[in-house]
Amino acid sequence: INGATVGTINATDPDAGQKLTYSIISGNTNGTFAINASTGLITVANSAGLIGGTNYSLFPATPSISQNYIGNGSAPLEVGMKFKSNVDGYITGFRYYKGTGGKGTHIGNLWTIAGVKLASATFTGETASGWQTVTLSSPVAIKANTIYVVSYFSPNGDFVKTTDYFTKDIVNGPLTGLGWTAAQPNGVYIYSSGSAFPNNNAFVGNTNYWADVIFSSSSNNDSWALAIQVQDNGTGNLTSQAFVTINLIPNLQKSFSVSGENIDEINSNNVKIYPNPVTGGRLNIQLEGSFIQDGFDLSIYDFMGRTLFQRHYKELNSIALDVSAFPAAVYVLQVRSLYFKFSDRFILK
Repeated sequence: INGATVGTINATDPDAGQKLTYSIISGNTNGTFAINASTGLITVANSAGLIGGTNYSLFPATPSISQNYIGNGSAPLEVGMKFKSNVDGYITGFRYYKGTGGKGTHIGNLWTIAGVKLASATFTGETASGWQTVTLSSPVAIKANTIYVVSYFSPNGDFVKTTDYFTKDIVNGPLTGLGWTAAQPNGVYIYSSGSAFPNNNAFVGNTNYWADVIFSSSSNNDSWALAIQVQDNGTGNLTSQAFVTINLIPNLQKSFSVSGENIDEINSNNVKIYPNPVTGGRLNIQLEGSFIQDGFDLSIYDFMGRTLFQRHYKELNSIALDVSAFPAAVYVLQVRSLYFKFSDRFILK
């Protein structure tokens, strides 16, 4: 989570009254971390950088637009598309294509197919036209082969579109924009005074409104080697460098392993955690398998590897944990028995 504390670089100056200035000079891929120039405190600046993996979006840099519609403010609307991924991963941001003359503040949204809003972000610093991008402060986990809706709200009623676009599945990497079918039409919209779930499809068929996601696979960076410069602003303007390795906890990415007896009866689907991200302070864990009768340890770690919770359970297949006391951040839940080990990441908002 942006703003989460990672650690502090401590340096001293033997000359009384001299000020030291801290800066990161290399290794800070994607601006993942920031350092306080005065105190040396390192924090997370771009939580999407913690996820890592390869970023994907569905649409090309130069789209084929068939209409650039400029509204007059009387008909604000939300436009979007249905999509899915063939692997688990994270939505780290939104983008939409802005036509010439578009006005107002636009809001990107992610929804379940049932209309539950999972994430929202306001586009800032928009250019006059072209692709506009916003990064989520907290990446949102999505499940493989599950349909979601990405959309954006246009307060002035401006949008661009390309008709007869979703005549078939549109695929880029793990992402698929659904080809239009009667059971699952694509190219969706709704007229609304505020941001709302776009569940209409009448009259537009398979139109693309050029709303898109930024998706990252669930692989992640586990280690960063940062070079920190400490500068003495006193006489001589001396500088020194410290090399710091930031390690996220082992098994931060989703993993599972099994050994010994009953191997065929156990797989990664034996443990399910929800909701993810966690809202409301309650994390639910659903477990299945013979290991439940034998007993298992359940642990929660922060992303620096510190144990925040650990308890042994036996003959219990449904657990609800109160995590409301934990600060907003990325955590890892681990379930471990004699023959079984499962780890997965969850986000607490």
